[in-house]
Amino acid sequence: MAHSLIAQRRYGLGLIVVRTNPRYSADRSRPVEQATKMVVFISDYPREENERDGMAQRVLAVDSIFSAASRLYLVVSWRRHWRRVAYSRGLVRVECVNLFLHYRYVTQCFTAASCVYIHSVWNAMRALPWIKKFRDKIVADAHGVVPEERVFVGQIASAAVCGAVERVMVRNCRLLIVVTKKMADHFLRKYPAETDASRVMTLPNFDFCNCDTPAAPRREEDSRELRFIYAGGVHKWQNIDLMLATLRRLTDVRRDWLASLYVPPEAVQEVQAKVDRLGCDSQVHVGSLVHGEVLRQYATADVGFVLRESTLLNEVAMPTKLVEYLRYGVVPIVLSPDIGDFRQCGYKYLTVEDLLDSRKLERQTLGEMRRSNFECLASIRRLATSARQSLEAYCKSRQL
Repeated sequence: MAHSLIAQRRYGLGLIVVRTNPRYSADRSRPVEQATKMVVFISDYPREENERDGMAQRVLAVDSIFSAASRLYLVVSWRRHWRRVAYSRGLVRVECVNLFLHYRYVTQCFTAASCVYIHSVWNAMRALPWIKKFRDKIVADAHGVVPEERVFVGQIASAAVCGAVERVMVRNCRLLIVVTKKMADHFLRKYPAETDASRVMTLPNFDFCNCDTPAAPRREEDSRELRFIYAGGVHKWQNIDLMLATLRRLTDVRRDWLASLYVPPEAVQEVQAKVDRLGCDSQVHVGSLVHGEVLRQYATADVGFVLRESTLLNEVAMPTKLVEYLRYGVVPIVLSPDIGDFRQCGYKYLTVEDLLDSRKLERQTLGEMRRSNFECLASIRRLATSARQSLEAYCKSRQL
């Protein structure tokens, strides 16, 4: 039938994909009614292929706060999604829409929603037509300092655009969510006329879904070697080349160590080639694992790399990897200790130079550092739990 909906089963994900006929009015179709009293997110919903991405993990962490509520994720595009495509899983519905063709429909979703949660400046760009009109409903999650990130990688024009969007987002959101207190201070200094402390909430990156699940017990007795781990991307600010050079230097000091480096599938070949050139291939394993498998590998590791430079990007950030290191007893190796609020919370760490001092890598010393880091993690959890409760209450009543 010309106006029928075509449903296709995705057996791998257990999702239903719904395509509307282009002649069928998207504005009159069923999902708007379902949006009533639900939380609308301007973001894609994480899938298996991007679950290792830091942004996807943040989206899932926030989503868990509203697990008892109906959620609508709008993936807005300027050039794609000529037909509205939707799929559902439990209380989550994801719809891919076109900004121009489905403008009325998105407006109806914003109107019906109890709260509209925008994930990052990148998604704020796609919500610009609605941000000012629905400012009393807007909760904006900064995720990071996007304009400064663009400058760092040399994309000046992109930085200017992101800066303009960020200003609009900060000025018009009812509540600005940040991951660290340092990030809150950054935005308050940068936009004194657009916002104030009463409209900024610090919600640390924290895995609410698994926080009550005990980490796998450490199996130190199974290995006599010192075990290193890295799990993450290969972006410029993650200093992959420095990490590999450090491991090469370590071979001149000691040989009783092994390293496992887990990177995105498309980066494995590149990183492996660098390892081969350095002559460390017998002690360094390069691979790619899904997030759940990476967590299990943490239980076998002693120390882990998180080599961030002393820049604004890193000083306000809260890498999910670092939180996971602390939870699983992996002592972080840092380039600069000033990462987010971790230093203020009392975390213990090793520097690159510490790796060349065998006394710093003794089992007893590492054990003491782990215990201190568990206390640090408990402090982060208390802050995250308090913020979670406040955010959940706000999105229900829109009262700060």
